Amino acid sequence: MTQVALNVAILVQFMKDDEKNPCEYKPEQKNWAANLAGDSSRLARKLGNKPQAASESQLSSTRWPSQAHHLIPHLQLKDHPVSKWLKESSFLYADTKYNVDHSNNGKWMPYASSLPEWTTTTDKKTLMFKVMRLANIQLHQSRHSSGNAYGVGEAPYKQRVAEYLDKIRSNSVSHYAGNPKCDDCDGEKQSGKYPPRNNTVRHVDKASSCIEKDIIECRIFVSRIAAEFAEAGGFS
Repeated sequence: MTQVALNVAILVQFMKDDEKNPCEYKPEQKNWAANLAGDSSRLARKLGNKPQAASESQLSSTRWPSQAHHLIPHLQLKDHPVSKWLKESSFLYADTKYNVDHSNNGKWMPYASSLPEWTTTTDKKTLMFKVMRLANIQLHQSRHSSGNAYGVGEAPYKQRVAEYLDKIRSNSVSHYAGNPKCDDCDGEKQSGKYPPRNNTVRHVDKASSCIEKDIIECRIFVSRIAAEFAEAGGFS
């Protein structure tokens, strides 16, 4: 992409505005443990109020089979260089309080394969389209794309996530070690490492909200069938 995507630009502006506020580091906290491992059951408990439907006849705008979806996939976050600014590392002397299973990083999304009709119908696409039409949310069914925008999205799902994480990492590097350096953080260094910042946690949470907007606005797709539904005018 030659142009910065709209919601990526929103995140960048959010971080610029955030830098005008006092730097929120918590060097006195020793018992924080950043959770980057991710667990769908923990995320589900954080989200609460799970939408449910046990059959096609129960489907409605508020009732549909649902799964807890990590907006920022936990494996991608764990493997991305930005993780070094969230968890004790060669850069930070302690963890932030970031939790990949927090409700800020979650969204209930529908799927169709748990319905009993799934095993009997010969037209699974129609059933999946019906679930999406009623829920008005993309179907959470199949692997998230890292290399395919399905022809209608701005970018593959994981590529868009990486764009957000890359921006946060750049912001973290420039904040701690940029010109000018942050006097607060530089003054709290321990053995050459920097203190964890609440600011970074806010930035990742903001990225999650931007990803949710990308999904709602059909700028990215969590599944091929969701892209097909959008292309057929289903979300318009």
